[in-house]
Amino acid sequence: MPLSGETVEEMSQKLIGELHVLVIMISGSWGGLEQTALSDVRLLMHAGFRVTLLVRESSPIDWAVKMESPQIRIVYCGGHVRNYFDTSLWRQLRHLIDDQGVNLIHCHQTSLLGSVVPALVARRHVALVVSRHILNSHNKKDPLHALLYRRVDYMLVLSQTMKKNLASTFPIPEKKLRIVNLAIDLERFNPSMVDRQQMRVDWKLPENAFIVGLVGRLDPMKGQDLMVKAIAQVRKTYPDVYGVMVGNETPGLEGRYLSEVRESIRQLQLEDCILVQEAQKEVPQVMAALDLFVMPSWSEAFGLVAIEAMAMGLPCILGRGGSAEEMAAGSGAELVRPQDAYDLAQKIITLRNHLPTREKMKQAGRKYVLDNHAKAVRLHKTLEVYSRCYRRRIFGDPHHELH
Repeated sequence: MPLSGETVEEMSQKLIGELHVLVIMISGSWGGLEQTALSDVRLLMHAGFRVTLLVRESSPIDWAVKMESPQIRIVYCGGHVRNYFDTSLWRQLRHLIDDQGVNLIHCHQTSLLGSVVPALVARRHVALVVSRHILNSHNKKDPLHALLYRRVDYMLVLSQTMKKNLASTFPIPEKKLRIVNLAIDLERFNPSMVDRQQMRVDWKLPENAFIVGLVGRLDPMKGQDLMVKAIAQVRKTYPDVYGVMVGNETPGLEGRYLSEVRESIRQLQLEDCILVQEAQKEVPQVMAALDLFVMPSWSEAFGLVAIEAMAMGLPCILGRGGSAEEMAAGSGAELVRPQDAYDLAQKIITLRNHLPTREKMKQAGRKYVLDNHAKAVRLHKTLEVYSRCYRRRIFGDPHHELH
């Protein structure tokens, strides 16, 4: 349900001159979390808002801004920011609040609240919005977290599944949890704008190959090893089925999982049938070359890459877990049991053999993304939350002049 009946234009007209938003993304990685934070900044700036982005210097998000969006105002934190009681971050945040007029902080890392919240002491006019991008597996309803989350105005989550998970494990009332869907660039992820044959030629696979793909970080949780086992089973009957995996290994695994996947491919004699490639910038071209997308993750908060695949008109098979059932209900995607290669193989065979079902899934998936994951939808829901924060706190802002 929307928080208000106002349009983006109506809310923007009221808020643009009043809000100075600070988006915090202090990360050394480059994945869905960082890309979402940067996308939000671009959306807000395009709508006319004053936004500042706090990052670590020379981090991937810093380089992305410099190369692609140099108009974004960046400030740099210290070299290492502690999750709790980082006095350097306190001073920096208070400077941005007191001297630069920041009155709404949007933090995409809940781990930093132990250093962000203390900086807001005696600054009641500053709203604090937190985005949570992953599920929580342990109880955080302890006195320290209760104190920190008492200061949070709203926590934005990606799905109903996440909302239920966090309401049961975080010391935050459910009324402060708001679902704000992930968004993608639907002009970029548009199957009619991409050459399907480009990557298929580059991959040097047979012209009539039925290509099953998995795009995303190489990580045991993502299920690349499961896809290898499933394709080995499928090819016993259908040798026209090939596999493509695109993505870099999760930092910290130090090549171990990639080696395991490659060794499994070698042992099953699939070297000519499954390609493993590094992450590529042109994801739409990769998606366009596939016939079927699989994401057999066994714990996925909300798979952005699955949304991208649906936008490209790909039928999808998702691992049952996290928000996958919620996604499948809306998009018509197939579900498989966690860590079950046989189930995945059977679903691949079923879809390979039934073109009408694939066509129906393509249409349903694309429509689901258009209705729920367009940038305009995310901006509208975000501004509804910001509007509530504004009404709640702005009149205590020493920089605000009553009209």
